[in-house]
Amino acid sequence: MEYAALVFFLIIVAAQIIRASRKRWAQRKQQAALAAQKVQAPQAVIIAPGEEPLAGRLHALENAMSAFAASSAHPRELREHPDFQSAVDLLANPVVSVDVVMEYALGGNWVLSCTALAALARRNDSEQAAEQIVAHFDRLAVWAMYFALAYFVRLGTRPPVGAPAVLAKDWWRDNPVLIMIFREYLERSAACGDAATFGPALYASSASPLAIIRAFLERVNHPFAAALVAQLDDIARHEINRGFLTTFGRFWTAHDAHALVEPQQWQQSFAAAEATLAQALPRSLLVTGEALVGKTSFLRLTAQRLSNQGWTVFEASGADLMAGQIWFGQLEGRIRQATEELTVLKKLIWYIPDLLALARSGTHQGQSASILDQILPAIASGRLVIWTESDPTAAGRLMQTRPALRSLLEVVCVEAENEENTLALARKVIARVSDEDNLTFEPACADLAVGCARQYLGASGLPGSALHLIKLTTVRDPRKRHVAPDDVL
Repeated sequence: MEYAALVFFLIIVAAQIIRASRKRWAQRKQQAALAAQKVQAPQAVIIAPGEEPLAGRLHALENAMSAFAASSAHPRELREHPDFQSAVDLLANPVVSVDVVMEYALGGNWVLSCTALAALARRNDSEQAAEQIVAHFDRLAVWAMYFALAYFVRLGTRPPVGAPAVLAKDWWRDNPVLIMIFREYLERSAACGDAATFGPALYASSASPLAIIRAFLERVNHPFAAALVAQLDDIARHEINRGFLTTFGRFWTAHDAHALVEPQQWQQSFAAAEATLAQALPRSLLVTGEALVGKTSFLRLTAQRLSNQGWTVFEASGADLMAGQIWFGQLEGRIRQATEELTVLKKLIWYIPDLLALARSGTHQGQSASILDQILPAIASGRLVIWTESDPTAAGRLMQTRPALRSLLEVVCVEAENEENTLALARKVIARVSDEDNLTFEPACADLAVGCARQYLGASGLPGSALHLIKLTTVRDPRKRHVAPDDVL
């Protein structure tokens, strides 16, 4: 009896043990299934219509690969990471709009920026985004630049090969990874049959200085990079460096000659002046004449005629060149750079008001050559064209001190006009000033200006002296709208 009771008790205990074991096995199976579902969740790409689930998935993947991305030696390593590929799959899905992908591509998280740019290369609707990526290329991280360049190469309509380099910064040439990235990009572009050009991006306001772009491309060491550098050099030879030149001089504008009228008697002299630039070796120009006869007006009118051919006049005197130059070599450096910038290739003419003063300026303890002596080689070679003016006495003295100028300067003499021609010219000037500046002149103003100029300034200064009086009358009181003879006096 006792034996039977013991057997019954053992059966009950065994049943309970079996029931507990089955329960624990079921719980473990359920936990394993949940764990497998969590592991496989990123691979089962189901895009929800809202943005939050996508952002959550992307940031979860970014957190999983951020440490690896930060320690990667080359962007190519990041491309092969499983979490990176999963994130690219999310953004390459057509359900996600290209605008959302662009937000990540240009956003502040550089890992997700790489992901979005890699996704753009796989999408069929991403060509419209290329222009925006090029415009913001310099704001991308270096790793993101790799994926941006790979995206450009895969497009059907690709941006100009040199467009990304237009935004180069000083630090680019010192970054070995970026140099390798660009070299690989140029190799792929060459394999696609693209031409090595910059396109319109080089002339955008956001483009970096040519020297910075050139310094970076020189480090890339690729035939396409060399071709792009050659284009930069060609542009530099024809581009006017206004930033440098305006630090000590000024450019003539159309407004400088707006109130001037061409005298019929000067037409032959105008033709002679223009012919100096039509020769195979352009010659410089010296305009002689008495004081106030109109030498500067003659040059301004000539400049106005030549502007239709693309010529520009830059004005700077010896005093302008020497202003602020206090250290040895500083003035010489400015003169050397000025002669390099003011070249015939750029269709620039250097107007020097007083060449005799230039021949006496610029010497010091460490420099025996004057400013004129330093620019004479450029003038003799035809690379530099100067315009200057002088009265006959000063011109003779200049030729005595620098005999070489006799063969380098074309001399045009502006002769004085008689009163009749001067009066006709004065009336034309008054008519033009009246139309352009909304002024009213009484009829006697022209006669009085010519008479005063002849009496007080001499007949040798006509017509310039009379026209000078008219100009003084208009600028003495800019608010005056009516000019009477008394105002001329």
